Amino acid sequence: MFLRSGPDKATLTHLERIESAVRGAYGLGPETVVLVREEAVRLPGYPPRVTVARFPDAAGRAIRWAVYRPAAEVAKEDLPPAYLLSLYIDDGSDCC
Repeated sequence: MFLRSGPDKATLTHLERIESAVRGAYGLGPETVVLVREEAVRLPGYPPRVTVARFPDAAGRAIRWAVYRPAAEVAKEDLPPAYLLSLYIDDGSDCC
């Protein structure tokens, strides 16, 4: 049998809250794909859980930002201001 792997109900609620905050902060409509996930990190010196969001900006460039806390601890104030989104363009490297 295959077992579905995914966030528990409480984490899913936080991920949906963060997605809604991202949509509101950057004026993204329902047609725009916004991905928010909580990742486990196993690198020395990093926290055990990281929350990552990915979405396209108005120019269609992929934006990726991470908050080095579990989704339950991410607040609206953790989102970068819209005028700084160009600093978060995802160029495919595995950084930050």
